[in-house]
Amino acid sequence: MSLKRLSHGMLLDAKCVMDDALPDLAEIRQLIPEMLHDVFDKAVARFEDSLCYADVSKRYKEIE
Repeated sequence: MSLKRLSHGMLLDAKCVMDDALPDLAEIRQLIPEMLHDVFDKAVARFEDSLCYADVSKRYKEIE
């Protein structure tokens, strides 16, 4: 994978998109049996942690 340039605000824009999208998972939660809600909630928490704490610094280079 080649390095891409990071434009000003791209990471903040991506975070806003994720913040807007993650609540939609509540609708998915309603589709699964109640006995699985705890398992689903733990999986979502791991997914959110993966997204929020992902180190993407090697994928981009700073614009000078």
